[in-house]
Amino acid sequence: MAALSVAMLILVCVGCAATHPLKDGGPRSVEIRLSPDLSGDVAALAAATSLHTAFQEVCGIEAALVTNASGGSPGAILIESGGAGTDGLGSDGFVLSGDDSGLVVRSAQILGAIYGTYELERLVRLRDYAPFQPISKKTIPAFRYRIGSVFDDPRDVPYLTEFSDPAVVLKLGYNGMIVERAIAEVVTLDEYDPDLYPEGSFQRKKALERRDYVRHRIEKAKSRHLSVFIQGDMITVPRSACDKYGDDILTDGEISMDKPKTMELMQAIMDEALRLFPQVDGVVVRTGENTAYATGYLRGVNPFARKDGRSEPNDKEEAEKRARLVEELADVIVARHHKIYIQRTWGYYVTWHTVPERYLDATDLVSPRPGLFFSMKHPETDYWRYNRINPTIGIGKHPQMVEFECAREYEGKGAFPLYCGRLFAEGGTEIEPYGGVRYIYDKGVNGVWAWLSGAGLDGPYRKREEWLELNAYALSRLLWNPDADPYRIARDWCRLTFDIELDSPILDRFESICRKSEEAVLKTRYCKALTELGKPYQTPPVKYMYGWAPAGGWFRDATFSTKNLRGIYKFLAKEGGRDTVEAAVREKEEARQVYQSLMDDFDAILKLVGPSADWTELHVTAEYGSYWVEIATRYFVGIVRYDQWLSSGKSDESARAAAIDNLLEWQEAWSAYNDTIPALPGAPSMCRSDGMVELCLKAIFDLQEHSPKVSD
Repeated sequence: MAALSVAMLILVCVGCAATHPLKDGGPRSVEIRLSPDLSGDVAALAAATSLHTAFQEVCGIEAALVTNASGGSPGAILIESGGAGTDGLGSDGFVLSGDDSGLVVRSAQILGAIYGTYELERLVRLRDYAPFQPISKKTIPAFRYRIGSVFDDPRDVPYLTEFSDPAVVLKLGYNGMIVERAIAEVVTLDEYDPDLYPEGSFQRKKALERRDYVRHRIEKAKSRHLSVFIQGDMITVPRSACDKYGDDILTDGEISMDKPKTMELMQAIMDEALRLFPQVDGVVVRTGENTAYATGYLRGVNPFARKDGRSEPNDKEEAEKRARLVEELADVIVARHHKIYIQRTWGYYVTWHTVPERYLDATDLVSPRPGLFFSMKHPETDYWRYNRINPTIGIGKHPQMVEFECAREYEGKGAFPLYCGRLFAEGGTEIEPYGGVRYIYDKGVNGVWAWLSGAGLDGPYRKREEWLELNAYALSRLLWNPDADPYRIARDWCRLTFDIELDSPILDRFESICRKSEEAVLKTRYCKALTELGKPYQTPPVKYMYGWAPAGGWFRDATFSTKNLRGIYKFLAKEGGRDTVEAAVREKEEARQVYQSLMDDFDAILKLVGPSADWTELHVTAEYGSYWVEIATRYFVGIVRYDQWLSSGKSDESARAAAIDNLLEWQEAWSAYNDTIPALPGAPSMCRSDGMVELCLKAIFDLQEHSPKVSD
């Protein structure tokens, strides 16, 4: 792999064995010394304490933590920021340098010292370092901005997740957090128009409650030295403003950005939010969707929505509107408040998010400003597989950020094993063009923000977050070093999380689970035969929509539905013929085989670890996934065979037999899933049917009605 120009990773380490060398000899104590500028810092103290604990647990030695240390001493570990040898490290970089006389964690700024301390702890827990072995390691992250987000949708219950904790986000290696719904939701517009949020009103009560919540989250994140970004949908205004101003902001009853009063109100909302929270570092704006209606006191609009969802590239009027909106927001965010402004390009169907011409048409009209970024999702459309890398990455004259999703909303949201490290590193190699973290780095992208949890709606809701932790850890490691091996990352995570020895056979089994989880989900949820036809499968087909909902929308979040499933057989048969149909069916059989092999790996791990509540509950998540694979594949094949039988005029007996076999297997799996999973420890919330059960039972009845009659 090509060497990173920005990340020098040099590590000299002796005695890296499964049993830590200090268990068998060497110094029996170590002193951890924090320089004065770090000693009163809650985040630096937490990192030093974590290192202190690692020395005790892993090395079996006593560790003393000394604050306000004026310098190093023989046999000590000094953690300091600033001073000599820190040129070029930036805010996050660090140097680990030491020998048998001691070690120094050196950085230019406090944040770098914290990352360096956590890295030293990681090496200790991996048995890659012990006092006082020689070490020389200089690390500068490849990406300047590494932002974590928990998507907090007002239409859903709040996500209870560890990723809302800034301490967790910081230790993972991210340097920023996004606080959702923190713009229009928190203002009262008292200076702009006191009539909009009168004393005692519902909207004022809700806004002040949200304001307190957001302020608390910002303060916690800033105490951990994280950059903080507030996010909101534009255009969003109070319902009371629509009632009072009427046609001054509305056209045909809808909020219109073509009305000067609307834009004035939007700027007032943004200005007040930034005055309320002067400590924030930036703002993230979404215009492609708007869920403000769910708050009960706001109204919102996607100002660029088309009723049919289909419009051709190079729409001059739309490009000018997008540019005007960005410029007016930038006047407030960047020019007036000197904050970072991240404008998301996300939108449905044919937009500047997906089509390079439309992206350039709009962004070329926007004047570059320091701190102005445009942000797009990693795939061309939404977070599906069989989706090309977003073609707008790396084009245009503005800095960009790219968004990755750790809780894949179309693939179970971390309810069961799904390792995304390879996907993050390389991209979806099942379709070209593809690319991952290294690709976007080479394209000049300097910022990534990760959807660590959340996204989508209505579950599944997890009780265990290890699969998301693994994905969040993998993405962060890749953002520091895009050339890191994603499977080495997974093995390291397993060792760190469960204290697994380097030579344990558990690691091979765990890596196998990671590899197979991606393959099984890909073969279960998608349909390679559809994409190989080279035509978008849509109802109806839409030009420029390639990659939107590949294989249809018959599963997402926690719901099995009938959406687009009924047309798959006819599409495959018409466009590809019988061989294409058979290939689609075989893929689902392969998915079950791969997942059964994954379960064999998990069963083997349980035998190796012995009694363990954590591993037992993780096994439950894998069992949950086993049912998901069985239900999804049997459902898919059963309905495809059923439609094949119907298309033959109910004369194809082999299709009828295959349909009934698969649908009866589906029925058994669905029943067992609902009877078994809810009682298991650590099980996520249940998937549900939206038309699936009715369709399958109807098909079973129809197929059995036409079973061959046996003569007496």
